Amino acid sequence: MYQGWIFTLVIAYFKKIYRVEAACKDEGLTHDERKARRDEQSMPVVDEMFRWIHELHPRLVPKSPLFVATRYALNQEALWRRCFTEGRFEIDNGEVERQHKRVAVGRKNYLFAGSDKGAERLAVVYTVLGSCHMQGVDPLAWTTDPVLAWDGDLDEPLRGSRSRRRLRSERRRGEGRK
Repeated sequence: MYQGWIFTLVIAYFKKIYRVEAACKDEGLTHDERKARRDEQSMPVVDEMFRWIHELHPRLVPKSPLFVATRYALNQEALWRRCFTEGRFEIDNGEVERQHKRVAVGRKNYLFAGSDKGAERLAVVYTVLGSCHMQGVDPLAWTTDPVLAWDGDLDEPLRGSRSRRRLRSERRRGEGRK
């Protein structure tokens, strides 16, 4: 039996839910406002979808792909509903998955960092830029802002670095302040 209509129906439920989430983000709602919007618009859709799954599941052929999918949905129902109980929870973990991908790519890049210290510095840079991204800050703008604000006087930054170098060498020789 062709069951394409079932998948179309499930996708329609999810589209409704994701439209509500997108509207919440576009409108910049607070967590409390997003929770209220979910209660009003998303929860009726979630309730209807799971009511339908509860009715459909017992009529399916055991071990069929659709039976397995509906069993999975029923087993995950309580956990999935949990994300609708708080406005601060996301309804999926897409952002976390993307962050994991960056870590995996970074892991491969660390092999070519040149040294252990280079890899540590690279990890710090990835952390700072990843934090910028997660906070909605443009990493390029954040890193170039000090450069653009610099007035072009070469003596000032060099004077500071020269004195730090001198202090380090004096400390190594034991000439520094005690």
